[in-house]
Order: sequence, then C-alpha cells, then structure tokens
Amino acid sequence: MKKVLNKKVISLALVLMIIISMSNMVFATTLDVTVQFKQEGNNIWTTSPISTPMGSTMSSKPYFTSAQYSSTTINPLGSQTSIMDAILEAADNLGKPTVTGVDISPAYGNPGAYISKVGNLDTWNQYWEETVNGAVMCHSAGEGWTATITKADNTVIPEMSMEYLSRMQLEDGMKIVFNYSYYHYTWPK
Repeated sequence: MKKVLNKKVISLALVLMIIISMSNMVFATTLDVTVQFKQEGNNIWTTSPISTPMGSTMSSKPYFTSAQYSSTTINPLGSQTSIMDAILEAADNLGKPTVTGVDISPAYGNPGAYISKVGNLDTWNQYWEETVNGAVMCHSAGEGWTATITKADNTVIPEMSMEYLSRMQLEDGMKIVFNYSYYHYTWPK
C-alpha cells in the first residue's frame, strides 16, 4: 500500500512539474526582440531592442475587423503575438505612424495583414501580365516593405517568404530587419 501511495505522490509531483514548466513557456510575460528599419539596406531610424508584452493591446490586432480576427483562415495565430505586431510596436515607439491593410484573397499564399506605410515611406505597386513562350507570367513591381527575420538560433527566414507577417508567430530573441526597397516578383499564372 505504501509503495502504491509513494508512486502516486511521485507521479503527481512529476505532472505538476511538467505543467508548471509548460505554463512558464506559454505564459511568458514578455518577448525580447530587435526591430531595425532600413531603406534599400541602409539604417534609417535608430531602434533599440524592444520587450513586447504578451497579452497587451498588441495581441488584439487592431488591423483586423472582429470577423477577420475570429477567422482562423485570416488570423491563424488568434491572440498570439505576430512578427507584424512587433514591427508596429517598434514604429509606435519611434513615433512613426503606420498604415495597414488586409489581403483577403491574395494572388498566391494565404490571407493576412500587411504594413503599407511606416513614417513617410509608402508602398506602391504595379501589376501586369505577359506571355513568354506561350506561358502567361505575372509581374508585381514597386517599392514596399519586406522583412528578414533571424530567429534566436540564427535560423534566417528570408525576405522572399510568401507568408504575411501577421501569420508568423513572434519568438523570443528574434531580430527583424524591416526594409523599404524596390522589388520585382514574377510567377506563372
């Protein structure tokens, strides 16, 4: 009887330790990230590392309507903080106004939110199609914002990632370079 009771006590203690350690990861109060703003690869605004509070107004994602916020197709992260949230927080800390939008039906990839303007740097875009050797090619060219993200383990998510930043979960220790530059993307129709 004593052995069974001891095993139950030890099992209960192990379960509690696991729950506590998991809750510390899930309910961390802040994420420390670095956001750097650049134009054509050159630093434009001085930023410091920011601590992004979890559960703050950032995770309410004001760029979404309530229906978009509730949609797991448009907002798969729910209330979890996204990379976009950290960029908006950094811009706000610098006093740079931002303009955001939501792409419900993208030409490629999944729906999500985007940042079209930070400070006086506004996105512009031209779209056209051309036939090359019988294949229709789509082009999108202009100036806009792209992000290169380096995770804490030095894994790099390149700026050519076709995922909206509102769909990408922010992780502790990330370094985000948000660069305003000319772009030209081409893809088959």
